[in-house]
Amino acid sequence: MDFSEQEMQDFRAEAEELLLDAETHLLEMESESGYDKNYSAVFRALHSLKGASGMLGLDELRSHMHKLENIFNQYKEAPNLSQELVTFFLNGLDAARSILAGRPSVFKFEFDTDNKSADSEKMAPNNARKNQAGRPKQKLIYIIDDEEDNLEIISSMIKPQDFRFECFVSSEEAIAKCEDFPPDLILTDMKMPVLSGMDVLKKMKTIDSEIPIIFISGHLDKSTLMEALNLGVFAVLDKPIKENQLINYITQAVARRDMWRLLNRSIDLILFQINDMEKYLISQNKPELVEMMKQDARQLLESRRALKNSKN
Repeated sequence: MDFSEQEMQDFRAEAEELLLDAETHLLEMESESGYDKNYSAVFRALHSLKGASGMLGLDELRSHMHKLENIFNQYKEAPNLSQELVTFFLNGLDAARSILAGRPSVFKFEFDTDNKSADSEKMAPNNARKNQAGRPKQKLIYIIDDEEDNLEIISSMIKPQDFRFECFVSSEEAIAKCEDFPPDLILTDMKMPVLSGMDVLKKMKTIDSEIPIIFISGHLDKSTLMEALNLGVFAVLDKPIKENQLINYITQAVARRDMWRLLNRSIDLILFQINDMEKYLISQNKPELVEMMKQDARQLLESRRALKNSKN
């Protein structure tokens, strides 16, 4: 099956979420409480990433996850994981991130109880990572406006809510940051020097088309509004901004992004399991079931592409 660049980007985002899930459950495995449940969650994340990598042709990542999964599987019946083992597997997950980002990995798969794994000194202490992983992730909002007074007004409305936010007077700076740290939502003024709100919307379609964007405008003519809607803007807020309306739009927008993340992740996890099932069915001499399964997978992919095109 062929995967588009957008689907590869989706996979990278979903892979990061799986890695975060695995970290969260790993940090709970130093205790005997809930060991089986946490073990299953970590194993499922490792196995899913292995299958996904194989399907997408990411052989280095697939091999890394396969080796890490095999080592982790040895501790299925253990009463708990030592702090050294937890650190070892956390190192392995960070190495997976490096491979996913195209960076070299120097992770050593041999666990040395004397040295407590080669890279453990480079890691944050487990209790610090546990605090970070156990805390619910706040939604991140980028606010773009070339007038600082407007940024202050908007941020004061958002501050009492359970959101993180960053303000930008430069739309170019905000776009550049989206490359490495994509937000959950962008609020942007329409009329700005160099890059307008419409320019932001167009550029974000090439970075991450699923990040919802809300325009803030004193006046938007009909043709510009129609263009924005055709490009997939989530909503348009008129100035002066009404706080209740702003918070309502923000809540709806981040909920939609969460919905798409869940949908993408659910579809991809189904597709990625096909890699393992295909090998088993071939070993059982059932090629007709393999072809049927692939056909269903292709239809699922085509349906998702059509849904995304209609959304945007």
